[in-house]
Amino acid sequence: MIGLGREAAALAVVWLLGALLRSVLGLGRPRPPLHYAQPFLDFAIGAALLSTLWTFSGLLGFHVSPGLVLATAGGLAIVALVRRRVRRQTPTPDQTPSRCAGLWRATPMLLVVGLALAGVALRTYSEPMYWDGRFIWGFKARALFADGTVSRDAFTNVARYRTSALDHPLTIPALEAWVYQAQGGIDERRAKLVGVVYWLGIVAWVACFLRRRMAWHWALLIALLPAVSEAVAYNAGGGAADVPLAFHMLAAGVLLSEWVERGERQDGIMAALALGTSMLVKPEGVVFALGGLLAFLVAQRVYRKQAARQLAPQVLAIVLPVLPWSVLRLVWSIPSLQVAQAHLRSLTGLASRAAAVLVTAGRQEVSWPTWDLTWPFIGLGLLAFLSSGRRPRSLALPWTLLAWQSAAYLVYYVLAPYDVHWILSASLERLLLHLVPLGTALAGASLVQAGWGEPGESCSGG
Repeated sequence: MIGLGREAAALAVVWLLGALLRSVLGLGRPRPPLHYAQPFLDFAIGAALLSTLWTFSGLLGFHVSPGLVLATAGGLAIVALVRRRVRRQTPTPDQTPSRCAGLWRATPMLLVVGLALAGVALRTYSEPMYWDGRFIWGFKARALFADGTVSRDAFTNVARYRTSALDHPLTIPALEAWVYQAQGGIDERRAKLVGVVYWLGIVAWVACFLRRRMAWHWALLIALLPAVSEAVAYNAGGGAADVPLAFHMLAAGVLLSEWVERGERQDGIMAALALGTSMLVKPEGVVFALGGLLAFLVAQRVYRKQAARQLAPQVLAIVLPVLPWSVLRLVWSIPSLQVAQAHLRSLTGLASRAAAVLVTAGRQEVSWPTWDLTWPFIGLGLLAFLSSGRRPRSLALPWTLLAWQSAAYLVYYVLAPYDVHWILSASLERLLLHLVPLGTALAGASLVQAGWGEPGESCSGG
């Protein structure tokens, strides 16, 4: 129990890093009910900052110790306090005390969420890391903990490329190494619990996004639909980065939707931060961030008829987080395996592989043991959106972003050098997982928008 308490304290420090950085950037809490979910995005941003510390340790040759991490938090706290004292405070909607009518009615569903959380946490703690978790992410975490820095010898060993994907970024290894530092030793079972934080974040962000459109108990029920599926629950506890990436994609999509609908600067910058930090989770985040950047440009130029230069803060928030990692890879000549291994074929071969991917994906999505009713629900929501006479831009843009990411995955499988059936069996479930939380949130909102569901009471207060 003492070890779990130390881990809880270590993860609280990660949340504090993110919350303080948000304060330094002058970003307040979002409006209700999204303010309930904000701590999980703060945690994700703090994890990205921790990853950046480790990256700079490799570039500049210093060691990352618990003292350095705490000193970083202290420095951010000082800057945040000075900024708060200097900046004149003005009342904003998200600072206004409020209470959501009907929240107490959701107590039974909150208990169900608590039981599901306990089940996922117990499963995570009792099962060993699976292969990807140990050899791609866990290997890096153990190397960080043992060396106290990003070691060039460990991260440029070509012989490890096939099993350890050295081009994959450091957010999850940095989190696990931080847990090892807090514990004073390596314990993979406890390190894997960081995935449960992202799992709970998915539930919170889906439910809070849907709360403005329906009652709390329905919002929580829909949020649990993907979370309790075998694919999500299993991967949350496997020690890999797929559930964290799905969380980043969800938060970015939700905040992008809020920005398009309401036009508030803070929503746009927070969406951009979620996009930028997604590139520090998995390489697939680069494609998603590029799609998000294009979505910002479309919204700015087509929807708002405003100059693209006004998006400078969002562009910086997308680009700056990944710069240190990109510089490290450039200096150390770490190649991109996904790009380097692309294999062109004849048109017939490409079409054959594309057909195989689409057929296999369709069968996977209706697999009851793997996804339960998650993908049929997403399909129903997409059908409701497409058949509705009124398609709000705040939903159209995130749906398009999901389509962009899906198309990128199709291209990856078509160009991959491996046997198509082998690579699909090895990775399709995890790539589909990336799309599920945001797809579920958009499906629920689209069903209500199309009049296929009963909206909940007005919730201006959370």
